[in-house]
Amino acid sequence: MKDITVYSFSSNDFIDSCPVTKRLFSLIGFQNSKQIIGLGISIFAPLLILSIVTISEKRFFYGSVKEPITNFEGILGLKYLEGLTKACQAKLASIDVLGMSFLGDTMVWPFAIFVPVTFLALKYSIRISIELLNRMCKKKTDEWHADNQSGFNETVERTKMIFRLEAGWKSKCLKTAPWIIAFVFWGYNTMTCTATGFFIYPYTSDKVVLLNSSPASPCLSKKDIKFPVTVKLPQKIKLQKWDCDIKKAPLSNIMTRIWTLFYYGLPPFILARLIVLIWGVSSFLLSISRWEAEFKQDAIKIEPFGEDGFDGLNFLFDAGMSYYYVTFLFVILLTMSFLKEGPEPSWHNYILLIGFFPIGFLLSLTPSVAIRKSIVRAKEGHLQMIIGEIKALSNEIIQPLTNNNRNLNHNDPIAQNDRLKTLKSLYDHVKSIPEWPFSSSTFFQIALTMGIPIGMIIIDKFISKLF
Repeated sequence: MKDITVYSFSSNDFIDSCPVTKRLFSLIGFQNSKQIIGLGISIFAPLLILSIVTISEKRFFYGSVKEPITNFEGILGLKYLEGLTKACQAKLASIDVLGMSFLGDTMVWPFAIFVPVTFLALKYSIRISIELLNRMCKKKTDEWHADNQSGFNETVERTKMIFRLEAGWKSKCLKTAPWIIAFVFWGYNTMTCTATGFFIYPYTSDKVVLLNSSPASPCLSKKDIKFPVTVKLPQKIKLQKWDCDIKKAPLSNIMTRIWTLFYYGLPPFILARLIVLIWGVSSFLLSISRWEAEFKQDAIKIEPFGEDGFDGLNFLFDAGMSYYYVTFLFVILLTMSFLKEGPEPSWHNYILLIGFFPIGFLLSLTPSVAIRKSIVRAKEGHLQMIIGEIKALSNEIIQPLTNNNRNLNHNDPIAQNDRLKTLKSLYDHVKSIPEWPFSSSTFFQIALTMGIPIGMIIIDKFISKLF
């Protein structure tokens, strides 16, 4: 029988299976000065380089990217364009359509911050999950350890196979899918921003912001329309974007394609790693519940009088919340598409944003759901044991009374009474221990964080109406 130390988990069991994230684990983090410097470079280097490039090409500030509305005469018609100017004395030639500047592109510079932060959240999830698994390993019973068919050793090895992406077709999908998705993201972004004449241009809208490049006319203070103004056009037009004009802004175009390769390419790997982590942890915990249900024995020793109730299984809560926070950061990344300058978000942005909310909530419950049957079994077992002691003690007290001979009770009545009170208090304590590692504050915390992206969108819309 192999020793438990051979089967204890380490972060390397998980990290080594993906070459992309494996390298980043040693470069980005808070464990040492090298990782802190790497984290700083990953955030500030692209921001600094892109800021310098876009400032030099006059595409950095809000409102710096625009196009004369007369360029759309062939699409909108001269009659319609002249109608836009009737509300004031602004000349048609001075009206511009607002495009998307570097600062207004919230799908770029915020990603330079949130993608590394999401990676750090994944590292935290891995550390908590490995600690949870090792605690469960230490709680193994002799019966579970002795089973060589579906017991402890086989469960640990199967979990490590999941972490190493060696568990069948699912592992193959999770190994190849991030590469495909990352390539598709990069290829789509590159084609739409460099081959605009040959590929579908996604930055179009029929709801645009108009600017007046000439000094405001006196009549503007008396009229309904004041610049900048948002108008609804009869059909969609192409909006200028800071990195999509390779002739006017070649450096912006080239540097962004390099940036996209890393910061749009990394999120699919982070998400795939999170799925593998949850899969492995859930498989391990579910194996415990299945083994106990099949053999009617305890696979792990759960003590309700240990630390944090149930012997430190508060790590179930920590693991679940760590999965939730990684998912929440993906929600923040998706929310950025609603805050862009210029074009409105697409339909798929709404679907992705709405879909990630329930996913994050369900992921937070995954570890607890997987092991809950074992917790309930342990709780009921201890309650039955205490009830048995209470019954035995009650019989000691009651038996002499039923025989009308109090002298048969040779025990100290005061000691018996104290012990009975202790057992009842113990019963109440075990019964009050929750079977879920959650409280009302937990759900408040989840609801509060879910409200952050919604609040960001509402605030953005409110500010855009003011200005």
